[in-house]
Amino acid sequence: MKKFPLLAALLALGLAQPVFAVTADELKDAWSALDEKKMTAKQVHALADKALQENSSTKEIIHEAHGAKSHAFFYEGKGKEALAEAQAAINTVPEAPRGYGFSADAYMLLEDYASFYEQCQKMVSLLKKEDFKDGETFLQKKKEASHHCDYWYYTKTAVSPAKIWNTYNENEAAGDEEYGGRTISIRGKIAKIEKNMSDDYQAVFPIRDMSNVLCVIKGPKDNRSKLLQLSDSLDGKKAPKVQHPAAKLKGGQNVIFKGKVSGFALGNLVIEDCEVVE
Repeated sequence: MKKFPLLAALLALGLAQPVFAVTADELKDAWSALDEKKMTAKQVHALADKALQENSSTKEIIHEAHGAKSHAFFYEGKGKEALAEAQAAINTVPEAPRGYGFSADAYMLLEDYASFYEQCQKMVSLLKKEDFKDGETFLQKKKEASHHCDYWYYTKTAVSPAKIWNTYNENEAAGDEEYGGRTISIRGKIAKIEKNMSDDYQAVFPIRDMSNVLCVIKGPKDNRSKLLQLSDSLDGKKAPKVQHPAAKLKGGQNVIFKGKVSGFALGNLVIEDCEVVE
């Protein structure tokens, strides 16, 4: 009887592990390489499919493979497919933040911005120091990731000052129902920066006649410890002067503000705690 090498015999029986099994690091590198245009979406799909077909695939590898395929579908403009693969990654390892990031990207492609924001914030909440190469910058990186969620959500969902004003002017109850107390974003050209009766700075967006959307700009924060602030207060010391964000703005400037809708009065719509998104 003809003899076969041991490895060939084991492979024939399906008992041997693949010699060149795809690793989790290879899959992570693949979707990064896609961003850098060093690999094509087709190549990433092929690598991920190979990983999923291998008997040695662990939960981590399965998670990364579905994530890589989701990212590849994203680049191909296939939102539903990208979302399905992202969900498969989440189902495999629910505590891993990356799956929610891929899910957020898919929802962005599908123009479901509320779901994008939910998944993006979920990703941020699950981030850990080990997810970054430099652990010392963890808090800063997490803050940047949260800002990324805010930036894209509020940029994509921004409405014109006139749109929200018209809703209130036509039916104040309907305006409160849709916008009241919510944090929203508006996109428009500032007419001027002025002080209101409470000595707060506000950006003015004229609508018609004496009617405006007034965006009250959030003032600077005292980032010192509460103990130091209390000590200075007891000693009669003033807090260090910090430039007000309003000082960086000017009439004629196009901006996106996010802020909380306060209400409609005397033909003016007031939005509180406004911060520049873009």
